[in-house]
Amino acid sequence: MNTPSRLVFENTAKTARITQYPEYHCFEIALTGTIDPEDYKTAFTTYLDVLVENHCCRTVFNNHDLVSDTLASRAWFLANYLPQAKNQLQAEHYRVAVVMPTNRFQRMTVELVAKGAKVVGTNADITLHDSTEAALEWMGSLVDSPSHN
Repeated sequence: MNTPSRLVFENTAKTARITQYPEYHCFEIALTGTIDPEDYKTAFTTYLDVLVENHCCRTVFNNHDLVSDTLASRAWFLANYLPQAKNQLQAEHYRVAVVMPTNRFQRMTVELVAKGAKVVGTNADITLHDSTEAALEWMGSLVDSPSHN
């Protein structure tokens, strides 16, 4: 799959990057390797800024190459990031495609966080995928519907 994309951000440790996929009207945050809590927070804070700036409520959380993160990072994501995103984006509906990690432990952890995100009360469709291509394909199926922006 050769999808046009634009790199928006990459941290110095190369454990987090943000990519725009204009064709699919979405942005992706990809976590790679072992990401420490500070880099995790910086990446997601930057991601939220990018989403707000672009009025974008379609997002891909790519954990495919994530080896490990911390419990504190995941707790921060649920307790701080998600409520901030909901307040700052102020959208009626969110589209979230989660690319699952290959690491079994991280896979179980990401499933729990995805379930936790639904409980937080965001009005979101959250789908789980095994590849970025599958996640983008799902996003592409939403492009023609104005109510999914």
